[in-house]
Formats: sequence, C-alpha cells, structure tokens
Amino acid sequence: MAPRRRMLLKVIILGDSGVGKTSLMNQYVNRKFSNQYKATIGADFLTKEVQFEDRMFTLQVPNTISFFFFEL
Repeated sequence: MAPRRRMLLKVIILGDSGVGKTSLMNQYVNRKFSNQYKATIGADFLTKEVQFEDRMFTLQVPNTISFFFFEL
C-alpha cells in the first residue's frame, strides 16, 4: 500500500464576539459542547486529522480574540 499524502490546511473562523466560534471549533475537533460562555483570551489553536480518499489532511484552526482581525 502506498503511503498516504499528507497536507496541512489552515482554517480561520471569523465572527463577532460571543457568536460561538470557540464552541463550533470545540464541537468539531473535540466533540464537546458547553453552554457556559467564556470569552477567548489570547490565542490558541486546535488540530484535527481528516482522511479523504487517499489523502490525510491536518486541519489547523486558530482560536483568537475576535477584534484582533478587525482592528489591524
């Protein structure tokens, strides 16, 4: 069997503060959801590996504070 090709994809989720970007990210990557609202402080990222056909994709999803993208 030939080795699978691996590709890194960076996914950015943008939106206003408090709309659920972190919740969406945690639900997709970790299959966890919390009703508790907790504002993101600083930056972090999650990764998830996904196989599609003969390729492996590593999705890298940064979790940053909303205004960072809009105030530059």
